[in-house]
Amino acid sequence: MTRYEIGERIGRGGICAVFRAFDNHLQREVAVKRLLPLEKTLLEEPDEGILSREVLVLARLQHPNVVTVYEFDEDENGPFAVLELIEGESLRKVIDDGALSYSDFVEIAGQIIDPLISAMELNLLHRDIKPENIMLSQLRSGRIQVKILDFGLAKITCKPRVQTVDLSGSFLGSVSYAAPEQFEHGLLDQRTDLYSLGCVFYYALTQNSPFKGRNCAETMNNHLSHRVKPLQTFRPDLPRSICDFVMMLIERDPADRPEDALEAYGLLRRAVALSKTPNGRLKRTRSPQSNGSKQAHHTLIATQDQTPAEESRHEEAATMVAAAGY
Repeated sequence: MTRYEIGERIGRGGICAVFRAFDNHLQREVAVKRLLPLEKTLLEEPDEGILSREVLVLARLQHPNVVTVYEFDEDENGPFAVLELIEGESLRKVIDDGALSYSDFVEIAGQIIDPLISAMELNLLHRDIKPENIMLSQLRSGRIQVKILDFGLAKITCKPRVQTVDLSGSFLGSVSYAAPEQFEHGLLDQRTDLYSLGCVFYYALTQNSPFKGRNCAETMNNHLSHRVKPLQTFRPDLPRSICDFVMMLIERDPADRPEDALEAYGLLRRAVALSKTPNGRLKRTRSPQSNGSKQAHHTLIATQDQTPAEESRHEEAATMVAAAGY
């Protein structure tokens, strides 16, 4: 008897499709992720190792707010990954029905930032945070449970890296939620993910992407020119400190954003505390050390734990390929 009975397709990206399945051994429903045929992707050549690299990233991360990987195997149809089946809706679909309230935003924002703290400790960048990659489900207690999906562009790196491009030199990622340094093929660090997260938060609170233009070119230019309306323009009902927090995440210059997810989480907590004060403003306390000094410290710690050969293997194993044109 085949262990996994494959059912309906429940998702599709630029490279892979996800199916609902039943695990006959453990008697539970799961999600099975498979590569699409090359002709149905935007790739110019096959990359059969992409699933194994994504599984490696998920296995290393292991966080309650990140989809869990159960198994990686191969059959006559090629490699496949068995993942936790998330019953719920994407943040995109939720926001289609209305922008988040203050209380829902605070609950969801904390759950999204928390796994990024764990990712920071692993020197992991997601690089494609967007509403479609954030799933929301409701627990029996009534509490909202967040799960981050699709580490298709994830990279484990001990130092800032240049943005991945496709064979034609085009940017790989989601234009509406990407940071300026991604368009410029500049060095990326966790502040890049925080910028994308800020764009997601702005969208969740307004139903509009902050830099969205009439087409991809205009959207990219809006990011690069930092052409954006203050969040409070759309949501005057929100505490000023919460609006300040979101706008900090989408600052044009990475040096003006929180240095990492840990600082971002602290700023969110401070913003919530200030929300009880009329017109309370949130301000960052800049570290006397430069961001470069802090990054150098992180790099030193990471390289002490790995040999150059191990770091090279982790780089290769964790580099994800995704199709352009999102």
